[in-house]
Amino acid sequence: MKWISLVFLLLASLSGYAQKFVATSLPVKMDFGYPVLEDMDDVTYIDDNNNNIIDPGEGALITFTLKNTGKWTARNVQIRPEELNGINGIEIDKVIDIGDIQPGESKDVSIGVYANRSLSRGTASFIFYIDENGSYNNVSVVYGVDTNR
Repeated sequence: MKWISLVFLLLASLSGYAQKFVATSLPVKMDFGYPVLEDMDDVTYIDDNNNNIIDPGEGALITFTLKNTGKWTARNVQIRPEELNGINGIEIDKVIDIGDIQPGESKDVSIGVYANRSLSRGTASFIFYIDENGSYNNVSVVYGVDTNR
């Protein structure tokens, strides 16, 4: 690196071009316009018979609130749910469209879960990936529920 600098200085001196420091600019804060999506830590779970366990043949609803705390609109927000433990018999939507979320706006998210008759015993752990404008937003909600057989 020193050799390259020395060669540049030598070439600049031989060519007659002078380098002169003029000034520095003040720091500029860049705002790239990203929304900031946050879950509000208010996850609730309601199943058909209110025993807080998902049973074969039963439906349930997992809800939470999503808020845009940024200065820009979150566009085309989608939730992509996934069950992480490979529990047989769990059915869940692949994508839930939320739409746009304006700065300061909150939206309630409801995700339906159904357990068919082949439900296996264990704990179903759900992750809800939150996408904004087609890309993952580094925000996700994780929730676990026991299954009954």
